Amino acid sequence: MKSPAILVVDDHPIMREVICQILEDAGYEVRSAVEGNDALRALSHTRFDLVVTDIVMPHMDGIELIGELRRRYPDVRIIAMSGGDERIPIKDGLSIARRLGAGATLTKPFHPGQLLEAIESLLPSHAMAV
Repeated sequence: MKSPAILVVDDHPIMREVICQILEDAGYEVRSAVEGNDALRALSHTRFDLVVTDIVMPHMDGIELIGELRRRYPDVRIIAMSGGDERIPIKDGLSIARRLGAGATLTKPFHPGQLLEAIESLLPSHAMAV
């Protein structure tokens, strides 16, 4: 069975790298993007089963990205994550993400197991052995 493809979108390089490593170690096929516009470019060339996106990012934030994902790629599953900031408090950003179609949300910082559980809940037929 082919591993699910996951796109990780986060403007913080260390967070992006850590999440990608967790997912690669779990057996997922992983690519990354720095912000929403980069993610949409990646999605125009590659089919992803799931997008894990930060909410607070420059240029196109996660809220805008989720809206575009729902419009252009209605079948892609979404996990939104946030540590919040003065523009978008954590609870507000994650609540909006849920309303727009994120299947799961995570508050930063989170434990790797929480991320993997959220993925398994959205891609149950593809659950990976960790």
